[in-house]
Amino acid sequence: MVNKIIITALQDEAKPIIDFYNLSRDKKQSDLKVYVNNKYSLLITGVGRKKVIDTLPIYLERVYNSDSILINIGIAGGSPYSTEIGKMYFIEKLSSEFSKSKYFFAIKDGIDIDKIGLITVEKNIYTNDNNIYKELVDMEAAVITETAIKYFDVSKIKILKIVSDHMNITDWSNLNIKKLIRTKLDSISNIIEHFE
Repeated sequence: MVNKIIITALQDEAKPIIDFYNLSRDKKQSDLKVYVNNKYSLLITGVGRKKVIDTLPIYLERVYNSDSILINIGIAGGSPYSTEIGKMYFIEKLSSEFSKSKYFFAIKDGIDIDKIGLITVEKNIYTNDNNIYKELVDMEAAVITETAIKYFDVSKIKILKIVSDHMNITDWSNLNIKKLIRTKLDSISNIIEHFE
């Protein structure tokens, strides 16, 4: 039975994870981009709020069980004053620009990872001139969480983000997302194994 549910927005975020865990396309869910083995199930939602809303509820209706843990893994923009490009962070506080909801996540003692806050935004941030965003930004985590808490207790939702940029990218084609994820796979795997 699948007990680790991994959510990514992008195919490039998912591909190294799919390869690492030897996941195969789930032919029973041909309407969604789902990859599975006997322990893990991974969904690629697509970028942004609407894509998450269109895919995640359908997927969770099919795969959720009470022993499951949901882990959102992906890239995020970070403030140059508080983050380092290529570094992975555990999200301990989550908010969004389109909802008043705030979420707080705990991690077990003994897991060695820096913790940080994340804001989910509607559109890509190309400049952070006034340092409005002091930690991390993404476009899906709050929507994923708002959907997932209909199934999971918040203690069973975890978010890992790797800083891809300092909110200053205009040409995303030059960003090697697969490499960013691939370099953190051992850490991701170790952390996921500690989630219960």
